[in-house]
Formats: sequence, structure tokens, C-alpha cells
Amino acid sequence: MPSAVSKTRSKANEAATPMNGNGLYLIIGAMVVVMGVVGYLYYQERQQTPGVDISVGKSGISIETK
Repeated sequence: MPSAVSKTRSKANEAATPMNGNGLYLIIGAMVVVMGVVGYLYYQERQQTPGVDISVGKSGISIETK
């Protein structure tokens, strides 16, 4: 049978640890998602090809080089 002192010590140890394993997995998972989004945005930025952009609007024709 555990004594009252050992129960107090185990509760003190639980209070001293700021998060359990589930919180750690949550933080690591969030970091993986953020890195995936940043990687995708970087990939999309690199896919833009240089060239000429021609647009026709109400103000006329616009030609811009990229």
C-alpha cells in the first residue's frame, strides 16, 4: 500500500512537469504542419516563370516584364 508521503511526492512530480507526452506530440505535429506550409509556399513562389505579363482592362493594355 502506498503511503501518504509517496502520493504527495508523485503529485508534486506531476505538477513540476509542465506537459506530458501528448502535449509534446501536439507541439511537434504543429511544427511539422507549419514547415509543410512554408515549404509549399516556397515551392509555389519558385514556380512562377519569368516573362511578360499582358493584361487588358478598362484602362487599356498593360505590358509588364517579370
